[in-house]
Amino acid sequence: METNNGFANDTDENNGEINISEYDDFKLVDKSNPVIYNQCLSFTVRIAKMCEYLKKKCIKSGVNDFIPLIEKAFASGTEIGIHVKAMERTKNFDEFYKVVNKALARSDEFCYWLDALEKCRLLSKQQFISMAADCDKIKDDLEAFFLRS
Repeated sequence: METNNGFANDTDENNGEINISEYDDFKLVDKSNPVIYNQCLSFTVRIAKMCEYLKKKCIKSGVNDFIPLIEKAFASGTEIGIHVKAMERTKNFDEFYKVVNKALARSDEFCYWLDALEKCRLLSKQQFISMAADCDKIKDDLEAFFLRS
């Protein structure tokens, strides 16, 4: 495969299909995004506070059956930021794509648990809308960042 100015050709020898994973200059792409990272970090703090509040609410009311739902929401929500941080260490486009998709999958998962918490009446409609809006913003920003990379 010939290169021109350090870039691989857009097509490989297999039927002219684009083989983006072979771009040598992927390492030059800025895979970190401090705006998204800071959003995720702030969101993680909000999730931690929300889950702490909900656990106390459950314990106080004597209804511990919902604590596993709260823990699932905590786990999936806080993993979004972990995957955003991991984007910096990706070595090729395929790895980057997988890590971004993991972050998006965790955000979808968090929205599911958030919906369950609202349906169980642990969260008010206003609390649900506020948290869901923050999660949707992060998903939108991640998708836009991925498309620009």
